[in-house]
Order: sequence, then structure tokens, then C-alpha cells
Amino acid sequence: MTDGFRPHDRRVTAFLPALGLPVFGVDLSAGTVEFARREHPGPRFEQGSMLAPGLPGGA
Repeated sequence: MTDGFRPHDRRVTAFLPALGLPVFGVDLSAGTVEFARREHPGPRFEQGSMLAPGLPGGA
């Protein structure tokens, strides 16, 4: 694994809300979503596909 950006990069997930920016995460794995919610309780994380997340209003 490289030290580059990954879809759930903890440094980015923690940094953006500190700047007042919204964070939203989606992952196929329920375990990954639960981990993200535990580590970062503020942002929204949902289980689903990035290709068809099924979010209201296309958000």
C-alpha cells in the first residue's frame, strides 16, 4: 500500500470538517462504514455503491 490518497483517507476525513467543510462517505462494506462512523462521528457515512448510491435528490 502506498502513502498516497485512498478513498477513506483518515487524514482527509479528519481535516475537512475541521475547516468547516461537509464530508460524506460511501462504501460497499458495512464494516468499513461502521469503522468510519466510529472514528469520525460528525460526517455522514452510508453503505452503498459510489456508482448508484441511491441518495435523495442525487446528492
